[in-house]
Amino acid sequence: MKDEITIAGGKETVAKVKARIQNTYEERKRNCQSISVEIPNNQHKYIIGPRGQSIQEILQETGVFVETPPPDVQSETITLRQTS
Repeated sequence: MKDEITIAGGKETVAKVKARIQNTYEERKRNCQSISVEIPNNQHKYIIGPRGQSIQEILQETGVFVETPPPDVQSETITLRQTS
């Protein structure tokens, strides 16, 4: 569950790609709506599904990103995000 991106290549190309990624991130951040819901930890596995399949289906069908806490964190908060 890393939230980092590695860019390899020539110095100028890397700078251009980095700027484009940062611009995309900032644009989506401005247009993103989110809501947090409390769901018991023992139910998270049903939302995630086998190998994350249920989360991918939700994204494909609705355009909503489902963020669950890491398994080692005892949080019941699941965040739903959608870009407008």
